[in-house]
Amino acid sequence: MNQNIHYLIVKNKDTKEIVYMEYDKLTGYDITPKNKQPIQDCIKVNRMILIQPTLIQKLVHKKVDKHFKKLLLLVQMLLNSDDDTGTALYEALNEIEKFRIEIKNNYRMYMQKEELNLIAKKLTILKEEIKNRIIMLDVKAPEQRGKQR
Repeated sequence: MNQNIHYLIVKNKDTKEIVYMEYDKLTGYDITPKNKQPIQDCIKVNRMILIQPTLIQKLVHKKVDKHFKKLLLLVQMLLNSDDDTGTALYEALNEIEKFRIEIKNNYRMYMQKEELNLIAKKLTILKEEIKNRIIMLDVKAPEQRGKQR
């Protein structure tokens, strides 16, 4: 009977004692490390759970900020381009909505309300800019069609 029982070992600096905790019953933020080729004689880590709330908030903030910066760069490139079709703008709208839903489903419980409100306002501004650009393209399109004839 092979049972998969996992334990977390924590060494406390003050008391010099080792504490055993049941790994399956811990709640926190799950992380899967990057799959790099391990160095000889090292431990392979498939999954980690962060328990400390401040560390979780910092990690989630860093992750959300990195993703938002990529999204902002994408929107800036699209707004500065001369794309007449607007298909890339619709794809950017989809990416913004996908990111908003991801924050709502995955990161909401780890972020503070002020931070959530701020990122929601930023995403709304990006969304409105793209919609304005789409409207401008729709207005330009009939004028350009008339000139081509």
